[in-house]
Amino acid sequence: MGGFSDRLGEIGASTHVVATSDPFLPPAFLQAAVVDLIDDAKLHILDGPGHYPMSETPDAMVTLLREILAS
Repeated sequence: MGGFSDRLGEIGASTHVVATSDPFLPPAFLQAAVVDLIDDAKLHILDGPGHYPMSETPDAMVTLLREILAS
């Protein structure tokens, strides 16, 4: 994880992780390697896009960001 995975537990900010259908970083991996290490982090899954959801499915990404910001 780029040499910082041991520090993820130090994050105190509200954290939202976006997973996609990219087989390189599947949701189960992100859940275990990132989300589970950060208190109260939330995993959001966009089914369909690959590694670049902001370019591949911009409408879905904007909808998700709006939901996150409204919560």
